[in-house]
Amino acid sequence: MKKGLVILMVLCLAMSLFASGSSETADKKVITLWCAYSQPERIEAMDNAIAKFESQHPDIDVVRELVPWANIIQKWTTSSMANSLPQLVVAGDDTLVRLWEAGALESANEAIDLIGKDNFVEGPLESFKVGNDYIGVPHYTLSWKMCIRKDWLDELGLAVPTTWDELMDVAVKMTDAPNRYGFDLPMSKTAYKSREWLNYFMRTNNAYYFDANGNCTFNTPQTVETVQFLVDMYKAAGRSAAVNYSENDNIDNFARGTTGIIFAAGSLVSNVSKIDASVLENTIVIDTPIKSTPSFDGAGPVGIGKFAGVEYSAEANEFLKFLLTDNDVYADFLLSMTGQIPVTKALTTYPKFVNDPKIADYADLNAMWMKGAETGRRVGMEFGLSPLGAAGIPGSEIEDMFQSIIVDGVSVEKAVADTHNKIVENLNAAGLGK
Repeated sequence: MKKGLVILMVLCLAMSLFASGSSETADKKVITLWCAYSQPERIEAMDNAIAKFESQHPDIDVVRELVPWANIIQKWTTSSMANSLPQLVVAGDDTLVRLWEAGALESANEAIDLIGKDNFVEGPLESFKVGNDYIGVPHYTLSWKMCIRKDWLDELGLAVPTTWDELMDVAVKMTDAPNRYGFDLPMSKTAYKSREWLNYFMRTNNAYYFDANGNCTFNTPQTVETVQFLVDMYKAAGRSAAVNYSENDNIDNFARGTTGIIFAAGSLVSNVSKIDASVLENTIVIDTPIKSTPSFDGAGPVGIGKFAGVEYSAEANEFLKFLLTDNDVYADFLLSMTGQIPVTKALTTYPKFVNDPKIADYADLNAMWMKGAETGRRVGMEFGLSPLGAAGIPGSEIEDMFQSIIVDGVSVEKAVADTHNKIVENLNAAGLGK
């Protein structure tokens, strides 16, 4: 009898403690963040930020869930059907605009106002605006620009190229096969970068993938001329293996002193430093040489969107404000991966960020990438936020085009026309055809 009483008392105490713990958890407001950052350094920076936020807001828990970039749309579809959407999602502007147009996101205007519009760098902020609404809060951006070996120019007595003709001349004169080559494009069918590199040159020749009305305008004489120029430069100043190159292959060759000109983002600094830091001392970042119109910068804005119809919207706004206005937290995140460019004015002058060796030691290079981030846009975003680029060119369409020309001997005119038709086909399949 006594033994049974003791057991009963223990059970009652356990239930009491469990109920107490459950009540404490129930009082917490839980915010879930789908976060695509998978690198250990960025994960650590985000987890540290979350821990600091939770210490300042003991009534809020933030749960970080890894959702890779490529899985966001599929994850949204299944979670929406299961009524289990989170409050927040980290994604590129191209993914956020697809979610916005599907009605999945709520306006981020309140979060932007809480942070203060004047606190943002204008270009990245406007990258997330549709009409009167911001579809997400910018977190950082990237910029790709042309990088060139200045010491090779000096060695050959050449000036920095500003036109296509000058670029061709420089690339050819830099080439001393098989020891070094002037310029390579990453044309592997899994590189998915040729659309950007081609776009930079197209824009300097008044050519576009899409017009302001959403029509595919790829197949034009200007595009044919641009593609022909890059094919000619590949043949005259590139290596045949470039048809199998990724962006990282290009950067490795640049670091090893076998390529003189590439396109790269600020991550070039850390990637080259691992192989030969002295290369960076002889590198300059320049605007894309032009054919007839001003150069165009490429950028990759990344933001945090808010799913519609999910509780704790105000608390999510507080977390977004914290990520961008706690300058130490924001600096730690930006410095966790080189090349991440700040979207707040405060960080562009914040000592912890600007005095870090990764930034300060390459101030001239970083200044050019930051300039590119201010005005740069993704493919298809030249006339405002649009899903056209992601829907029309979701994979290796441009790499396929270059390989059909170089490997299969298809004429440039036919290859461009075929690619135009493929883009239209992709748009129609996505319900965006005109």
